Amino acid sequence: MDLFWAFVVVATLLGLWIQNGGPTRAKNEGLLKSSTAISNQTLISNKNNPGSSNSVNDSGEEIVYSPYRGKIRISTGTAASTYQPNREYIILSAGGNEEPISIGGWTLKNGRSKQLYVVNGNTVRGQSVSIKLPTQGIALYDPYHPLNNKRSSLTLKSGERAIITTGNSTVLSGATVRDNFKLNRCLGYLEDDRGYLAYPSLRYNCPSSNEVPGITELDNVCYDFARSISPCHVPKDIYVKNEGYCLERNCKLSSYCRQFIKDNYNFDTCFALYSEDKDFVGPEWRVFLNRTWELWADRRETISLYDRAGLLVDEVNY
Repeated sequence: MDLFWAFVVVATLLGLWIQNGGPTRAKNEGLLKSSTAISNQTLISNKNNPGSSNSVNDSGEEIVYSPYRGKIRISTGTAASTYQPNREYIILSAGGNEEPISIGGWTLKNGRSKQLYVVNGNTVRGQSVSIKLPTQGIALYDPYHPLNNKRSSLTLKSGERAIITTGNSTVLSGATVRDNFKLNRCLGYLEDDRGYLAYPSLRYNCPSSNEVPGITELDNVCYDFARSISPCHVPKDIYVKNEGYCLERNCKLSSYCRQFIKDNYNFDTCFALYSEDKDFVGPEWRVFLNRTWELWADRRETISLYDRAGLLVDEVNY
């Protein structure tokens, strides 16, 4: 009797399988469909629909993209070429956004969890480091006179970018840079000395000598000298044998000329002359994460950017 009922159950299931197209499906798809095949089909579907806000990663997990995807992009900067945190930086660039995008509070993450490491003879998986971007900085920046500074939220208009430095800010020409800031036309004076260099350079649209008020009223010798001064350069007294100290080794300048040059070719005068101009502030933020160790590996690295909701904005691999 038991064999009879077992036969009935098997026959019933077989009949249902045939009725639902079982033989045809088995021929076309195989008896079992692997999770890999499912993932691949989903990936193909997403590739064919670029407007989709979701995708699937290599593990078959669904990725929900940020609405800012395609508007804020990552460039690797010096991430792969240096281990020094004060010289290591990546770039976040904005493009195609009609309104400024606030990137304050967004999260950067490296790809250490995707790598295996040998520790004390054991192979272990790494742990990724996540770090949040600051929310504010100084949009109008005068490092020598803090009362002139004007703060704002960390936002990017279309065409603007943010240099994200892993390490701390530095001391430039006696000015301690303690905050995130936007470039302006006068900050090039801070790295005029070779011993004080920023990475990358702070020079942005430095005023030319011809823009200095009163230059056309100088005598010919002084006028020629003034026009030869490089933008964002402070001329210095240099000792010349049998002549004493001369401005940039030029010993033929009148005392009036020397004073004119010293009064007009420096950060303070530059700021006073141009800080009200519309193009004074540049389209670039400098942001410091204040880490003491490198954040990005020199190879086999993944840099991921997430918005405040934790949704993926952009990701690069190298």
